[in-house]
Amino acid sequence: YGQHLAEHDRFVDAQRAFHKAGRVVEARNVLQALTNNAVNETRFNDAGYYNWLLSKEYLLALSETLNDDLRADLSKRYHRCSLLSELYYAYQYIYEYTTEPFVDTPPVILFNIARFIYHKLVTLPGDIPPALSKFRTCYAACKIAKILNANKFSRQMIYLMRDLTFTHNLGSKRIEIEQLALEMEARTFSDDHDLLPLCYRCSHHNELLNTRGNECSSCGSPFVLSFLSFDVLPLVEFILPSDINDEDALNLLEQVPNSHLENVSSSTTKINQSTANRLVITEQGNTTRAEDKDPFLKKMSKYSPNPDDYRPVVVDRA
Repeated sequence: YGQHLAEHDRFVDAQRAFHKAGRVVEARNVLQALTNNAVNETRFNDAGYYNWLLSKEYLLALSETLNDDLRADLSKRYHRCSLLSELYYAYQYIYEYTTEPFVDTPPVILFNIARFIYHKLVTLPGDIPPALSKFRTCYAACKIAKILNANKFSRQMIYLMRDLTFTHNLGSKRIEIEQLALEMEARTFSDDHDLLPLCYRCSHHNELLNTRGNECSSCGSPFVLSFLSFDVLPLVEFILPSDINDEDALNLLEQVPNSHLENVSSSTTKINQSTANRLVITEQGNTTRAEDKDPFLKKMSKYSPNPDDYRPVVVDRA
């Protein structure tokens, strides 16, 4: 039945039929064919989706395999397909921005997407994935950076484009790029501070063009991005000690720290007078640092920032 569906160009249904029949290899081959066709036809959203399905297939096979060599190969394929799904999904926005006359995506989101793709491509081992263009990404980033007053980043993108080959269908943009380069040379060599990504591990503001890719240049903490806005999410990686299991950790996270409740009750008093509510501070000269009140911040402050020796925060029951 799966073969019949494939012969009638119903490839998605064919893949599902092969999967239900236990024909895992055929199911993967159909997904790979769908991915290749989507890339060749510049349907990058579909390419990202099919790569995501492929990554799920490899992850499922990984959980059912005991051979170490095969597990290593499946793990490598899983991470590769997962990365490609992210890249192709994001690249759809850049491709539309450089080919369509109008797009409804806000410039800040497009700017974050362009930076995400460029940092992934420069840190990606091996060749650039098919149909992904570093030149097109730099071109889009340069134009959007001009709108957002990221003048330094825009000029850096122009310098990078000089060493790249013009992408197909962008050769007509040469004069526009040269004019943009002249205009950016006349602007101040600085970026809007509000655009600089903040590391929530060490509170360091990173440069827009980061040599370490999508991780902090100060402490090496990887950035976790929202795939809605491509902003850095306020998340910090931590690991549990051997004496705390996952269930205990969840129970501890759901508890309200006693010290926090004591601080609230001792330092503030709510007074109701007539129809107005007022908040009165009852303790004067309280200069307690945030690190002293928050055990997690205290743990983070113990680690010296070293991007080449990044280690997650090790928490305890406190």
